[in-house]
Amino acid sequence: MIHLKKLLVIMSLSSVANAWQISTGDFKSWQNSLTIEPSVAIELNKFFAQNSSSVSYAEQFSVLMKDKVFTEALAALAATKQSTMPCPKFSSVQFPGQMTHKNDPVLSSMANAFESEMLRIETLDCLGHVDLEKVFNVFMSAEFQRKAINGLKPFTPDQTTNQVCQQASVIGLGNSAYCFTQKIWKDADTIVIHSFNESNKPNVSAPVYFREVITVFKRTQQNEILVYNLAYGRGPNLPLHSFVKSTVQKQQARLIELLIEASGP
Repeated sequence: MIHLKKLLVIMSLSSVANAWQISTGDFKSWQNSLTIEPSVAIELNKFFAQNSSSVSYAEQFSVLMKDKVFTEALAALAATKQSTMPCPKFSSVQFPGQMTHKNDPVLSSMANAFESEMLRIETLDCLGHVDLEKVFNVFMSAEFQRKAINGLKPFTPDQTTNQVCQQASVIGLGNSAYCFTQKIWKDADTIVIHSFNESNKPNVSAPVYFREVITVFKRTQQNEILVYNLAYGRGPNLPLHSFVKSTVQKQQARLIELLIEASGP
């Protein structure tokens, strides 16, 4: 079985497999073309035991979060251009609490119940003078994922749908088995991966109710590669928030070390 910290890493990554279908062209057009799959809200609503009264909240939340993650990610990347550092770094792990419907008399209680344990992870790291395509290929490879996430059970990638299904046993929480889909866009200097959870295997004890991730690899003016990651995840209630934050930050640092090592000359 893998430890709680492994589950946190799994929830925060949008990766695995190779030769995915990749979009090119205008970024804004690609972003606008991304749709919210009904399965996202269906999985979220399992938190409320499929209560019909929570369907509206689940549907609205999935739409709001897609806009939120793109807005936050693009703002963070724009800020890097204003930085005095050639390749800035930062790390933030939070439980932001209720984010939506605070003044809604009907949906506020549902929002508070679901969002109070939402985990938000945002990191920016510099990989140095490495090749953009090589970094991407390493990050997406099964070999790298097995090395970065010890104990991850076999997963099944479907390149025709850009979907990955994987399983994990988490000490203290139970078993997880879920599938997520990735949408990928690239140009000469940037690769963007948008990932979202779509399904859980029936009768698992530690389902992933919601998971949305944006990972960006970008070449700077100094020809260095930075990697930005923004993840929102909601699974079972996580004990000891301070421990969770510390664990995620340590795991992120280790993942970057491995990525630099594997992407070097």
